[in-house]
Amino acid sequence: MSVNEELLDLTLRHAIRLHKFTNGEVRSVLDLLEKTQRDLIAKIQGRDISGDTSSFTRRRLDALLESIKEIISSGYNEITRRTQDGLSKLVELEAEWAAKTLQTAIPVRMDVVTPSTELLKSAISEIPFEGRLLSEWRENLSLGAFDRAKTAIRIGVVQGETNEQIVRRLRGTRANNFKDGALNISRKSAKDFVRTATATMANYARGEVYAANADIVKGYTWVATLDLRVCVVCSALDGKTFPLDGTRKPPEHRGCRCTTVPVTKSWRELGIDLDELPEGTRASMNGQVPAKIKFDDWLRKQSVEHQEEILGVTKAKLFRDGGLTIEDFSTGLGKELTLAQLREAEAQAFKKAGISA
Repeated sequence: MSVNEELLDLTLRHAIRLHKFTNGEVRSVLDLLEKTQRDLIAKIQGRDISGDTSSFTRRRLDALLESIKEIISSGYNEITRRTQDGLSKLVELEAEWAAKTLQTAIPVRMDVVTPSTELLKSAISEIPFEGRLLSEWRENLSLGAFDRAKTAIRIGVVQGETNEQIVRRLRGTRANNFKDGALNISRKSAKDFVRTATATMANYARGEVYAANADIVKGYTWVATLDLRVCVVCSALDGKTFPLDGTRKPPEHRGCRCTTVPVTKSWRELGIDLDELPEGTRASMNGQVPAKIKFDDWLRKQSVEHQEEILGVTKAKLFRDGGLTIEDFSTGLGKELTLAQLREAEAQAFKKAGISA
């Protein structure tokens, strides 16, 4: 295995763990958003805004909306602070991981530089996430949430709805898992914000390590094989190599799970008159970009432990022993199937893997 092949393998394993970290950050932010929405609902329920609209003056409505605006603004300030704390830890850990991985993969002792923590953390407020700075994301999310809440409340008041009906308009109905409420868009926007920010800063931190070690690293390769729902754009970028100063880097779009792997120089590019190290050396350093690899092929080479970490115990067994491929675990629209759905669609695979009902 060459150095670049080993770096690819280590990067793929790490990317899975990064996805899990991101999911944890998303859950934390959604918990904060849920608290904000509970405070908002409580504020509305504490006011009588139902009945005859003629008795509900513009002044009273404006006062209520101003209180709601303060609740939403305070909530998104806390969400932004929580996200910034998470990103501060992330960039430091990602840089340390990238440097350590580079040092581990190279078969001889070479000095690998890690960028300063101050530089990495300062970038959090200076680098745009999908065109917006962190402060702009906060303002945009807060104003968007308030505008949706304000519109829903005004419509409810004009139509003479009860407090309960207005709350339902905001929160949605239990029958639709509360996805039909005006505030549900805020949840999706918050998730997009966290995932975009996390992916951007993780790739930034690794990119800074590559750049700081330009005497060893000559570029990076785009890796888009981790997601079961890879889009057409990312699929086309998969395996392409860019110079260190390349401007095209993940995330390519909202929800993008692509990553990069460094491409090291060959011995001769490093000024060493040597094609390869003697036989028995752990890894060669030929400077070649690793061959394009499909996620299914890569996962089959991993240990049972890693397969279960990625797929879960039952799906991993179906993958190994039931004859299923990665594509079998999702629909044509890219939605992951539950075990119950899999059992219905792939009964023979369960039988083949020895998994009882």
